Amino acid sequence: MNAGKQFLSSQQGGDNNNQGGDQQQGGGGGGGFDFNSLIQHATDHDSNNSGGNDLFGQAAKYLQDQGAHQDGNVDENELLQAGQKVMGGGQAHSNEIGSAAALGAIKSFISGGGGNSGGMGGGGSFQDKIVGAAMSQAANMFDQKQANGEVTGGDKQSAVNKAGEMAMKLMVKHQVSGMIGGGGGGGLGSLASMLM
Repeated sequence: MNAGKQFLSSQQGGDNNNQGGDQQQGGGGGGGFDFNSLIQHATDHDSNNSGGNDLFGQAAKYLQDQGAHQDGNVDENELLQAGQKVMGGGQAHSNEIGSAAALGAIKSFISGGGGNSGGMGGGGSFQDKIVGAAMSQAANMFDQKQANGEVTGGDKQSAVNKAGEMAMKLMVKHQVSGMIGGGGGGGLGSLASMLM
């Protein structure tokens, strides 16, 4: 279970020094996200063993390097179209699979009463669970699509990366981080209105 955390820590060595001292470290929570925690939650949700510590560790490093937790710029119509395309069956690109996984993870938390867990723990643990679930769902969806010969491009890593990125951006855009931190904000209610 700790291999993913070790992987992320090893990737934060000297090769990242060119980013300067302001880069988020794995244990820290940029925008309320804990990048090590994402790996753990993704692994916990991965009941089909579709992912793996290396896959989720690479995705967490990608999200950290991209600063996805700071950017709420997302085209929701495009995201919803990708979700409908993947969920409706048929062929899809890995990026579309990732987008659909992000929507699926957020929907499952909303419909499953996940919003009631908003006060759970500190440091954005609720956010980390959603992003981890999105990454895990992307790995599972990619395997299913690939088994059916329905992947038109990309690979599993890009699907997992995209899922984490879209989940983060949606939560930033809808101020879920503000809600988790105790503020008001649109929060999950705003996200739910978009998805339903």
